[in-house]
Amino acid sequence: MYRFIIIDDEPWAALGLSEVIDWNGLQFELAAIETDPSRAYDLIKQVQPDVVFTDIRMDKMSGLELIAQLKRGGVDALFVLISAHADFQAAQSAFKLGVEGYILKPFDPEDVGDIARRLIRLLSRKRKRLVFPLEPGPFYQSDACVSFLRELMIHQNMFAAVCGGLELLQLEQDGLVCAPISAEGGVTAYLCSTVYEQRDAVLAFQRLVARESGEVGFSRVRKIDFDALPDALTEGLYALRCGFQYSANPQTAAVQAYLCRYMAEPLRVSDIAERFNFSGAYLCTLFKRQTGMTLVHFHQRVRMRWALWLTLNTDDKLRDIALSVGYDDYSYFGRLFRRSTGGASPETLRRNAARRG
Repeated sequence: MYRFIIIDDEPWAALGLSEVIDWNGLQFELAAIETDPSRAYDLIKQVQPDVVFTDIRMDKMSGLELIAQLKRGGVDALFVLISAHADFQAAQSAFKLGVEGYILKPFDPEDVGDIARRLIRLLSRKRKRLVFPLEPGPFYQSDACVSFLRELMIHQNMFAAVCGGLELLQLEQDGLVCAPISAEGGVTAYLCSTVYEQRDAVLAFQRLVARESGEVGFSRVRKIDFDALPDALTEGLYALRCGFQYSANPQTAAVQAYLCRYMAEPLRVSDIAERFNFSGAYLCTLFKRQTGMTLVHFHQRVRMRWALWLTLNTDDKLRDIALSVGYDDYSYFGRLFRRSTGGASPETLRRNAARRG
């Protein structure tokens, strides 16, 4: 939760701001209300809130004077001004001080809600990004990680990892709450959670990804479970680099995730069907109906797209790349690779990438 303080020498106004919207529902916690601006400096230094709301015009000290004093004192908070009337000159001075917002009395819930959501976006970007490993380990039990995840996922039902070029992602879309992180290997990602149940959550994530520019990939959508985070990040990377979306059908999505994780293994439909307690015929029918392609086609596509990414983004030997995606016959791998890239061989693509680089 983000903590905020309200400074206003009119108690009724401070109380009104604290109750005008559901602050807790937006990840905010009211830390204190102070009606004497001369005492506000020491209180804020002690509490170290994330956000300070302060009235502009107060008897003992103006909000602008208070903000300037706090900034000189090294307080690293976001500031929002409160005013009973529009004051263009005060607003100009405020924005020169780096104030993030300006709200008028009487408070309009929609305006205050807009400010709160803007603050969440700013605070999320301001927060030092944690680097999340792709494998389970002590990091996921650390205080910093547990605190971050609880704050993100409190009161939520489902979550997913979204990987790729998402720098402009808004924090609230279709009922989602998203926070930026970095995954191991320098991958930009977001952890997103929602109150929706499974199917509606999947559709909300799909709409989010469809609106984003550039390539993105999101994991399977699953119930809140901190232990599942490494798997979710890995699934997001597979979707990003292999160019597909997980099915809204959880059974099909689980099969997709399995085929990615074990792409180097020989594909035996009977083994996969047994693992997921299906008959072979039912598995093939379900998978084709949900994804539009056969198990064999999907498996091969994942292998080729992963090999393409390794070819363009690593210095691994091409024969080792072929082995890593399940092909010990390099000539056969080369034929499938050229077919998947419209005729370009791994060697040609790597040479061209080196010239451009």
